[in-house]
Amino acid sequence: MKEYMKNLQTVFNNHWKSRDLFKENPAIIKSAIANSTSYKRQAKAGVSYNEVLKQYNSKKPTTLFSWDGLKEENVSRLDSLKHYLKLLNAGFLAIDPQQSTLKAWVGGIDFRFFKYDHVTAPRQTGSVFKPFVYLAALENNVPPDKYFVNQFKVYEDYQDWAPRNSHNDYSGYYTMKGALAKSLNTVSVEVLLEAGIDETIDIAEDLGISADLPDYPSLALGVASISLKEIVEAYAGIVNDGKSVEAHYLLEIADGNGNVLETFEYELEDDPVVSPENCRAIINMMEAVVDGGTGRGIRTVYNIGGDFAGKTGTTQNNSDGWFIGITPNLVTGCWVGADDPRVHFRTTTLGQGAYMALPIVAKFFRKTYSDAKFASLKNSSFTSPQPELLAMLNE
Repeated sequence: MKEYMKNLQTVFNNHWKSRDLFKENPAIIKSAIANSTSYKRQAKAGVSYNEVLKQYNSKKPTTLFSWDGLKEENVSRLDSLKHYLKLLNAGFLAIDPQQSTLKAWVGGIDFRFFKYDHVTAPRQTGSVFKPFVYLAALENNVPPDKYFVNQFKVYEDYQDWAPRNSHNDYSGYYTMKGALAKSLNTVSVEVLLEAGIDETIDIAEDLGISADLPDYPSLALGVASISLKEIVEAYAGIVNDGKSVEAHYLLEIADGNGNVLETFEYELEDDPVVSPENCRAIINMMEAVVDGGTGRGIRTVYNIGGDFAGKTGTTQNNSDGWFIGITPNLVTGCWVGADDPRVHFRTTTLGQGAYMALPIVAKFFRKTYSDAKFASLKNSSFTSPQPELLAMLNE
């Protein structure tokens, strides 16, 4: 992850080289200062914002984090603040969906300077929420071979709201599988309305998502802020045949001599909260995402073999990039973005989840599969839906 994030940061810095991010959005600096502990303390004492700002312009020797190592520089607090605001962060999680055991947890890029866990921090999810919408549709008897028109539409009942596709393509008809592979917003909203907004919320909550989910059509596009941990656990529930998953990490405590002092056992869910067959159908749809859809870089760029499913996610203004990567034995997720959502790439080409987050998941699997200890994992297979359902999915 370190080398990749270093390179991504270089791309980001070059992306903004000809323009001043903070001049274009001065509110970023103002809110960062206003939310600081020192400002709040001085404001209580009657010190004005402008007086505090003067303090930020005085220079002093400072240790700065950089991807090339720590740097000792004589900079102002304002320069230091801008430096850290422009840094991209990441969170990564991997779970065994059947045993609910935690396999990897990376909360950020360097704990010495960033004491904030991006695995547990809520962020807008974008399209990684869509599989729950499609699962709700299947649970509410929307047939998987039904075709939806991909059209620009104004929803008069919802204050003339009109969702757009990322590449402004509004043509053709798609099944749920085809629409999910291309991550079409227009179709996802129609699927949500057929499934039922309340029904979709219920299913997401049954799979372990506790965040506030708006009862509005934009829910289909991932406007809700949810932590990476809850998203990955909910996806793990889908892989676990509809049985909810809550990750645990503590298996035993041993002393320095290897003597086991205590072991821990966890109860696993026996009863599915959604149909196992429908979960297998959703996985089949998400296999299409990586075989030829928005997550195809898994195959074409990183050459990851074996059964693999996934979903990309990109939020408004390219503030958050997500990728969930799924195999029969591992469910992984990655989020990439800046601490402040107003700091982001200006183009979807660079700001999308397939560019920002997918490579981290891909590199994790490439390294895992190249290790003799774990190489056998790539030979595992997803359980296919029953022939009748599979035929409908392949329409």
